[in-house]
Amino acid sequence: MPFRQADHLTDVMKRMFPDSEIAKKLTMKRTKASYVMQDGIASHEVDSLAEICRTQKFSLLIDESTDVSVTQILAVVVRFFHKRKVTDALLAAVEVEDGSAESLYAAVRSQFR
Repeated sequence: MPFRQADHLTDVMKRMFPDSEIAKKLTMKRTKASYVMQDGIASHEVDSLAEICRTQKFSLLIDESTDVSVTQILAVVVRFFHKRKVTDALLAAVEVEDGSAESLYAAVRSQFR
């Protein structure tokens, strides 16, 4: 769900659940939603993934692409065996200067020191 929808989501929730005290007190616009995801939930998930990777073998999968604003982004995915199945999880999305091997390697190294 795009963060822009957070501006309207709280109003929808209040209409959907008019008898809910939680919904009545809910306030969150796109800036707060972005902050909660990036500095709250995402950092907790990265810490959990790091702990899993410290205790077992894993693989890093990387893929560089250019978004609509012509910014090059390197997606770093970790693959590991957890709870009897192979799991892939996004570890980071790193902005890179170019798609050269040296630049991609430097981006991964600087992100995970």
